[in-house]
Amino acid sequence: MVEGTNALIYTQKKDCADEGRKVTAFLTKFDDRVEVHVPFTDISKVPTVTMTDLEPRGCTAMIDAIDFTINKTIDHLQKLDKRPGKVLVVVQTDGAENASKTSGEYVMKKITALKKLGWWEFSFIGANIDAIATGARYGFSRENCMQYDSRQATNCGPDSSTAINAMRGVSNWASRQATGDSSGFTHCERVSSVAPSSPQ
Repeated sequence: MVEGTNALIYTQKKDCADEGRKVTAFLTKFDDRVEVHVPFTDISKVPTVTMTDLEPRGCTAMIDAIDFTINKTIDHLQKLDKRPGKVLVVVQTDGAENASKTSGEYVMKKITALKKLGWWEFSFIGANIDAIATGARYGFSRENCMQYDSRQATNCGPDSSTAINAMRGVSNWASRQATGDSSGFTHCERVSSVAPSSPQ
């Protein structure tokens, strides 16, 4: 989780600097509780995360976290003079939902309604679960859901792991969305996010 999240932060910082794009980031973390880790902040000022930051304390209240993040984002948007061109919500988890008070159907309906506006997009990245089926159950488009392997080994070199590759794929996806390309994850991004013996 830590290395993957940091890979996303790093690649988005670099891409935004190279392309002159402005991105505001908001990071929520969750286990049996949901907390704001980084409030709405320019991506260039977002710190890397540590093991201590993401140390699990209990169960997985993922649906509560999704609903919380959406609501906080809506509140933030209402304070802006001009809305951004895109709002991207990325959920990363390495475990199954087992602790939320919010219903999955409620979140699915909320995500579906926001996608219909045309400028909200959602991505679901998961390990140790069927990420594509799980994301689809909650209203995420299947093409924007991706499995990653919690194991570290890949065929992509010593600087790489499945978590890092998956979140680099998320960064590529986000950059495509920012330019108006609404396509989901590519075959190469999916293959590099799992260990060689794991199906996508």
